[in-house]
Amino acid sequence: MKKLLLVTIALIFAVSLFAQDKVKKERMKSASISAGQTTSDYYSWSNVTYTWTDISSTGTEVTLDGSDDDDYYGSFPIGFSFPFYDNTFTEFYFGTNGGIYFDDEELDYEYYELPTSYASDDGENYITSLIAWHWADLEMDDDDGTEVYYQTFPDYTIVQFVDYQDHDDTDYYGTAQVVLYKNGNIEIRYKSMDASYFDENFVVGVQKDGTEGLEVAYDDAGFFNTLPKSILIVNKANAEPVPFSIYSVFALFALIGGVTVFKLRKRIFNIV
Repeated sequence: MKKLLLVTIALIFAVSLFAQDKVKKERMKSASISAGQTTSDYYSWSNVTYTWTDISSTGTEVTLDGSDDDDYYGSFPIGFSFPFYDNTFTEFYFGTNGGIYFDDEELDYEYYELPTSYASDDGENYITSLIAWHWADLEMDDDDGTEVYYQTFPDYTIVQFVDYQDHDDTDYYGTAQVVLYKNGNIEIRYKSMDASYFDENFVVGVQKDGTEGLEVAYDDAGFFNTLPKSILIVNKANAEPVPFSIYSVFALFALIGGVTVFKLRKRIFNIV
């Protein structure tokens, strides 16, 4: 009886691992996609309930270079290994043009549909791994109130951007947060964005490189009409696995059936 029980439990465990591994491989299947891709094997996105955790008094403030245009800062610690596509990163960079990335490069002021190979300002090396929370021609001016903070928590890191400005008209401001979760999810929180400008020329999304990405919005008139708002970009590969596959259910029923038959045989033999 004990041997039968142990063998059945081992079978359930093995089948569950096999099924979960198969699901994960399907989720991670590579796909060659074109610019403006709104679906991805790696990520999906949705609107979620807006929250805002102000870190201006608790986080680390980044020292900015006065009035700053087409520049970037970093690297800064994430605080944990952050899974992004099929890579992991422990540090991040951010730039004046509305992006967080993991390459030591400057994000171009000209934005493109995602994915793109033209994200770098030097015209040669391009930024591969990019989180575009509002990629556009922006600038930062700490004399006019631009501030950037970051803070690491056990399961996530918040990067807070305060009063980013439009390059052509610095009377337009945008304030947002990007939250990097330990499981690979990304939340973008928009507290205030001057829709009269920020709705006109921008792209929001993520990309691994010039062939794989997810575009959330591109020159989307009305994207910031309802504020504040939050979007969640979900890392499919690191979603919680289903604890029991259909194969595991069959194996469980087999275990129950086997135990029942064993007990019936024992009772019959005892009676006889």
